[in-house]
Amino acid sequence: MPWWRSSEECESSDMETGPSAPGGPAVVLGLQRLSLAYQSLVEIPYDAILQQRDTLEVLDLSYNLLDENPALLGSLEKLGTLILDCNNYSAHVKFPYMPSLTTLWINKNKISNLPIIVEEICCKFPNIK
Repeated sequence: MPWWRSSEECESSDMETGPSAPGGPAVVLGLQRLSLAYQSLVEIPYDAILQQRDTLEVLDLSYNLLDENPALLGSLEKLGTLILDCNNYSAHVKFPYMPSLTTLWINKNKISNLPIIVEEICCKFPNIK
């Protein structure tokens, strides 16, 4: 499964989002949902994600090896759901300000100090539900 598959396609079929180009995978523009789960990513693939900045509403980065601050995700103005389950984030992760975000999943990470992460979430995601 390519690292850039949309979650809609993962749920509905085993087809890829497009043919692979000679230099790498093709990227479909205009996705509302994008799953990059289970890819053993150590860095967020901003190039692929930011191509969807005008339409992306749900981003799943779960079950990877991520621990970097997701600063550039702040440019995803329509993002409502961010899934970061099962990564290596600590309570000291620094999120960008994202007023559109209403749902954050950050289960099974390396968060040991809840007051710190709760304060970060409250400050950076004012519309979290």
